[in-house]
Amino acid sequence: MRPALRTGPYLASAAGAGAWRLRADGLSAAARATVPTFEAFGEGSCRTLNQRRCHCVQEMRQLNAASLQRMERTIMKRQIWKLSAATALGAFFLAGCSSGGTAPPASSTVAGSQPSVALKTGQTALGTIVVNGQGMTAYVFDKDTANAGTSACTGPCIALWPAITSPTASPQVNGVTGKVATIALPNGTRQVTVNGLPLYTYTPDTKPGEDAGQGYGGIWWVVGPDGNKVAATPAPATSGSSGQGY
Repeated sequence: MRPALRTGPYLASAAGAGAWRLRADGLSAAARATVPTFEAFGEGSCRTLNQRRCHCVQEMRQLNAASLQRMERTIMKRQIWKLSAATALGAFFLAGCSSGGTAPPASSTVAGSQPSVALKTGQTALGTIVVNGQGMTAYVFDKDTANAGTSACTGPCIALWPAITSPTASPQVNGVTGKVATIALPNGTRQVTVNGLPLYTYTPDTKPGEDAGQGYGGIWWVVGPDGNKVAATPAPATSGSSGQGY
């Protein structure tokens, strides 16, 4: 025979805080263990069970308030984290776009490389002459043969008279009307030529406008814009010069 159940409306617990509990007065310990709790089924189930003559005791008001505050703090932290991440990501892409949209100065070059213009014209005491991309005076060597495809400046000569080189077979020029091309050197670089003659700079020239190599040994000459050598006002030959012009 089933024990009698005590019926009645919801009762406020004197405990004041805790969790929903189902209380079935008069049930045996084994039967009471089978009564569901609020955590398992929720308030709606508890009311249903009350209709089955179970007494529901509500002790959730304070616990609900504390749980709600904890939940709100957790949600707020997550929203703040998402907003911070989105802001950081946006700043990253904005910085990338800004840096990508800035063009490097046209005059900047990698150390040791030729600028975009291999030859141009410059002014010295000899008048308008051919210079390299950095403005250093260009020279031709009388021992070279036009259109031979080789340079006669070899060995120690190269240190004193460096070749004017180009990264491409079709050098860019500005103001030079002579025929400009290149020849292949043994080291794999391309030496610039004008009217078929290889071009060089002179190591003692330290800045644009200097032409200390003019007339050196009677075999080194500056070049006019038309590609022809300029034989005016030769500089005195340096002692110790050899047939190689150094």
